Amino acid sequence: METYSICISGDPGVGKTTLISEFTQDSCKYSSPINIFVSVYQNKTIEWWDFSGNECHKNLRLMFYKYFDGYIFVHDLSNSKTYRNLKKWRKELRPWLNDNFGLLKDESFPVLVVGNKCDLGREEIEERKIDYTIASATERQWENKEWERFLDKVIGNNCKGKVERANRQLEENNDELVTEETIMDRIRNWFKPEELPITEKKSNF
Repeated sequence: METYSICISGDPGVGKTTLISEFTQDSCKYSSPINIFVSVYQNKTIEWWDFSGNECHKNLRLMFYKYFDGYIFVHDLSNSKTYRNLKKWRKELRPWLNDNFGLLKDESFPVLVVGNKCDLGREEIEERKIDYTIASATERQWENKEWERFLDKVIGNNCKGKVERANRQLEENNDELVTEETIMDRIRNWFKPEELPITEKKSNF
């Protein structure tokens, strides 16, 4: 089954993890700075890469960013600052969205902006030139047609093969600069030892 990856970005606290977990009906055993949820759409596997928005995890995000098949930016409808900050998140992902690496010429990727927490309030959104939808993760409410339209664009994009080749090339370039030891050193700096995802936690039962 062919796999497509979607990047989820936005400020901390806007409800990205809850929204994607509810939408995909998937869950993570341990919450971490990067959560990957999985769902199936039109006989395709969809990986939803949910990145922590905390500033302390910026280097971790940059290490795991890649060319994704689609991008979702989430803001909090009850907090207008989180909408203004979407410019910051788009800027952080610009090297991949705008292909600053020069590996995918003249290709574009589907982008969806989601205003979450519509049950708490709605800030007026001035510009609607972008694909936009609202949701409430806690109330399990979203506009299915907008999400389906976005997913149709993701799996209908003809550059899937080019994306995979570009990501392999990025990995090869990174392998020349980063060793396994330096990666683990970085990860240990972002987690407390007992919080490392590779640490096995003993059951209370």
